[in-house]
Amino acid sequence: MASSNLIQLIKKIAMEAVNASKPCDYRIGTVASEKPLKVKVSNNIMLDMNFLHLTAAVTEKPLKKGDKVLMFRKQGGNEYMLIDRVVR
Repeated sequence: MASSNLIQLIKKIAMEAVNASKPCDYRIGTVASEKPLKVKVSNNIMLDMNFLHLTAAVTEKPLKKGDKVLMFRKQGGNEYMLIDRVVR
């Protein structure tokens, strides 16, 4: 029984370590400003070009205020790769 508790504790520690590292995930943002480009991710998070990297797909047609965009957040950091517009 003690070994079962130890295994559960190790699993819990491992999951907390993964969550603390902030693995890469995707976000949907809304373009709040075109020039300078700013993307709103939530009520508390507004990203400017210091935090954004743009792909060719995004730069082919200029983003407009209100556009929804798909972004990937860099693992463990506050940088985002703006991938493309979201159609729906």
